[in-house]
Amino acid sequence: MAARKSPLEALIDFPRDGDNETRRELLRINTDNFMTAADRYGSRKHEFFDLMFSRTSLKIDHYLRRVLAVTLAKASTDQRLVKKMLSGNDRAVSLILRKSATQTVPDLINMIRERSSIAFDAPRRPDIMATDMPDCNRFSMPPLMVEEIYRFIYFSLRQPFGKIGNPKILALLDQTAKKYRQKIIEESQAETRAELVAASKAIDQRVRLNQLTEDYVSELLLTESKTEFTLAMCAMLGVDSATMQRILNDSSWEALAITCRAAGLSRPFFTNLVNSMNKRESDQNGNTRIITLYNKITEDAATRVMRFWQVRASTLKSEEQSGPATVASEPETPLYEPAPQAVFARR
Repeated sequence: MAARKSPLEALIDFPRDGDNETRRELLRINTDNFMTAADRYGSRKHEFFDLMFSRTSLKIDHYLRRVLAVTLAKASTDQRLVKKMLSGNDRAVSLILRKSATQTVPDLINMIRERSSIAFDAPRRPDIMATDMPDCNRFSMPPLMVEEIYRFIYFSLRQPFGKIGNPKILALLDQTAKKYRQKIIEESQAETRAELVAASKAIDQRVRLNQLTEDYVSELLLTESKTEFTLAMCAMLGVDSATMQRILNDSSWEALAITCRAAGLSRPFFTNLVNSMNKRESDQNGNTRIITLYNKITEDAATRVMRFWQVRASTLKSEEQSGPATVASEPETPLYEPAPQAVFARR
């Protein structure tokens, strides 16, 4: 029995004169990994929300681990527990980060609250509505959002110690988390904001000077300049930062292949992206597969997907602003224009 084709493979093999309804369904399937929550589209205050959410959450996790580990060490706690606090992974928060772009901001807060209460036995909090959310701007996050992610991260770090059953350690952790909460939140936000502002200016300047090259973006990836790399990829691919987060979280890399091909980026550059972000030995088969497929994607097929994505995004925006809109269909005129090749020369 022949292996079932992936959405990208089906798109590559689809005949130019194929049935329009079948093509439209294929375009829909191939854009599923591009779609984000409706409140990300056309809302300037949520322009960088998912990028800020990701960077701030990881900073909070890092600083809170250090503070709790130092406190445990000073209290002469078993060194194995101290090391576990410092060296543990951020899997709990990573699972939420991967799904953030698909949730509206209020729904994301409700999801975090739900997971805190179920996974970590944290006291349950009531759901919130969109009207409960205070305003924010493009370089800041809603305060309630940051408070909830801090609480979620703390209870995820506290959970292993709850299983030990030592009330003195738990009381010490609770006291420390409360004492440093405001300081950690403020420093994490300030660092993220400064990082984002600086990265935005740097990328905007390079675009203006025609200096946003494939080599430069490869250097950002090599030096782990994550914020600047994400914004550089947004500029190169012509997508917003929430969509970029979705693309980078697509483990098949098919979304990245389509957007890079639509923008006319080279196969060596795409190969470097995939190999740099997929470094485990177990990833090699997947890397080889998507790199092999890359040059088989025609620019016409890739740009059709991007046009269809823009229509779906516009539909979501309309629904968010004025209620249900009509079902998206493939436009007759292009809504997506690949970036000029001169901007992304391979020097």
